[in-house]
Amino acid sequence: TADFMPTGWSIEGMTKEFGDDCVAYRNTVKERAGDTSLTGKDHSADLGSIWVDDSVGAIYKALNRTNQLEDTVILFQLDHGTAEKSMLWEGGIRIPQFIHYPNGNLPDTYDGLVSTIDIGPSMLDIAGILNDPIDPDSLYEMDGKSWWDAVDSGAWNDRCLFFEIFDDRALRCGCDKYMLLSSDSRELKNAVWYGWSGFEADQTEALFDLCDGTGLYIDANPSRSSPEAVNIAAEQPDKIFTYSALMKCHLNKTGAREATTVAPLYDECRLDELKSEYDALISGCCQWTTERYLWVFPNLFYLCALWAYTL
Repeated sequence: TADFMPTGWSIEGMTKEFGDDCVAYRNTVKERAGDTSLTGKDHSADLGSIWVDDSVGAIYKALNRTNQLEDTVILFQLDHGTAEKSMLWEGGIRIPQFIHYPNGNLPDTYDGLVSTIDIGPSMLDIAGILNDPIDPDSLYEMDGKSWWDAVDSGAWNDRCLFFEIFDDRALRCGCDKYMLLSSDSRELKNAVWYGWSGFEADQTEALFDLCDGTGLYIDANPSRSSPEAVNIAAEQPDKIFTYSALMKCHLNKTGAREATTVAPLYDECRLDELKSEYDALISGCCQWTTERYLWVFPNLFYLCALWAYTL
């Protein structure tokens, strides 16, 4: 490696402080991560974090120096790590996300449910190109939707998000999280191995309350057990019924289809719309179903509801 590597760029916060010497700057990254010859520990996992931190800082300084910072959207999010990678536990699907846009007058925090699939529509919406009033069909439809107006109005608190990995599926609605488990589910094997409450080897569904009773999400804390360690599906048959039908709706909309004959469905399955479907179904195919029969045959209503999504 050459002793001096000119970059041709003077990057404040990175190479500028070292005479634009890339090698000299890079050595500081290794030094800040820790010298293994001195500590006897491997700090290589910190190298990427330090480099990213420097890079974001350099962009921030450049935008500020050129008076563009206040009108620039910076969206920063982290990975979920490796402990629960490729699993549907909260550690595998929930990540931090930060947004900086001073001229957007965004609130400090937003408690609605958002997903990474919302980033594209949101950025296009902020740029003013999400909707074309002259030719609305000219733009490419996306799975996600823009949170630009929602964060300001406080909407989306009743939104449901759907997740999948391999043959397992999950949905999150408010404080509730429902999981549809396959026979070879890694999550199920994980839960049974740990001896978590409410899990059996042949379990097919699970339900968790992710809040603390006041509507606040329970953050990960090593000092207490995870709310996902307690499966409350047996205690909440009504919710299992509702979320099962909601998941069926989602699977039918997102399942494999012949692209040349059936247009893809981008609209989300919603609880309020599902209830409307149920009401219409009851007044149609299941008119004769009384509350007495619903009590005697609880699965009848479930089958009628699912029938609407299999036509």
